[in-house]
Amino acid sequence: MYCGLKLDKKRRLFADLSKFEEIQELSKSAPAECKNDEVEGLVFRFLEDGVSILTNEGYLAYLHKDEMKDQVRLGQRLTVRITFVREDGRINVSTRPLVKEARLEDSERLVAYMQERDNQMPFTDKSDPEAIKSEFNISKAAFKRAMGKLIKENKIEQKDGVTFLRT
Repeated sequence: MYCGLKLDKKRRLFADLSKFEEIQELSKSAPAECKNDEVEGLVFRFLEDGVSILTNEGYLAYLHKDEMKDQVRLGQRLTVRITFVREDGRINVSTRPLVKEARLEDSERLVAYMQERDNQMPFTDKSDPEAIKSEFNISKAAFKRAMGKLIKENKIEQKDGVTFLRT
């Protein structure tokens, strides 16, 4: 975490969190060609709709709450993917993988889920989005992409509200 050390009136040592402007002075502009690169950084500030990160490279990064896979905490080190380089050199980042990588991970997770349950699951592409989110922690759109991949590969079939893994 970025902070300064100070003494209070009773001469006790305490840490004072750095202000955004102080961090901004330490930062440098990201080059436009770094889009989709993975970088690591430290969460140093919470905002209403996301968090600010200072990367190891010195870039100021913004991670919107919709781009977080999990809850983050102040001082946490994160590995993120650069999704956009702004004109001012700041970057927008995501903890989510690229769609094609996510589709592969999600489809593997669905196959493992079915293998643990007699090669079937009570979910199809018509299932309730909240049920999908609750069970797999992915959106219905991500679920449908993964299912589409498995259907295209002829690995699954759906019948009467159940998805079966072909063996």
